[in-house]
Amino acid sequence: MRRSLSSIAICALAFGCKISKHKPEGEGEPQTKDTAMTTPSLPGTTLTPEQLADLRAYVIAGSTLLGRPELTPTDPAVVDRCVIESLVDGRYPAIGKERDDFVYNASSCLISWLSYKEDGLAYLSKRIEERYAHPVIARDGDLVRIDAGVVPGKVGLHKAMLQILRSPLIEQGELIASEVGRLLSLGMTQHPGARTYQVEVDIPATWKKPAWTYRFDRAEDTIRIYTDNWTDKFYVTGKLAGKPDSVTSLYHTSLTEQPLDQRPIRSTEVPKKPR
Repeated sequence: MRRSLSSIAICALAFGCKISKHKPEGEGEPQTKDTAMTTPSLPGTTLTPEQLADLRAYVIAGSTLLGRPELTPTDPAVVDRCVIESLVDGRYPAIGKERDDFVYNASSCLISWLSYKEDGLAYLSKRIEERYAHPVIARDGDLVRIDAGVVPGKVGLHKAMLQILRSPLIEQGELIASEVGRLLSLGMTQHPGARTYQVEVDIPATWKKPAWTYRFDRAEDTIRIYTDNWTDKFYVTGKLAGKPDSVTSLYHTSLTEQPLDQRPIRSTEVPKKPR
């Protein structure tokens, strides 16, 4: 099965898409259900339920949008249509090039639906909202990381890239201060004995890198703002009297510029411990 030019274009347009050639370990978060995209009935398909589940896992592992694997659908009602449509003569693809081609085409099908179709974009938007509503909070010694995922809002393609086109939580391209304070408070409530609290959010846009990091250090009593868009500097607030949620503005031009000392390590960059 040849990779068509159109499928390659689809993958390039869907920002952050990823094609995997290896069997996943099966991690997945069943979240949003979808009724618009359902598995078609194809009598000619020879797959057993076990084979269908096996291929579904490959496609899920091979499809990443906005740099966030957790946003990839895991619901069979969503994934299986692309699985079945990408089969050759309805049969189970052999290991090797046939399997690689299948994963590429099925993943491109899924990414295309999420990137271009109205119901697919709505589905992706819902997953972003649910992920943001449940930030992943983890303590690492004296540091607490609060990974909120992608900031929710209107999702769409602009200049051939998926991005958040607009959101009430974004002001001039940055996360509003009240949200930073709220997320920091969540981490401080769960882990009151830590020294440093780090909020991590992604704001995908065509004119900047998406990762933003906000660090509150109890001893320093300030919030620092980091982004990969600033390669030699960061910005910092004044003293906050131990109340990071009291800050009214975190737009970088209202803060103090400092030379970059050390770039923070985000949750996605922490090496996974062996099981």
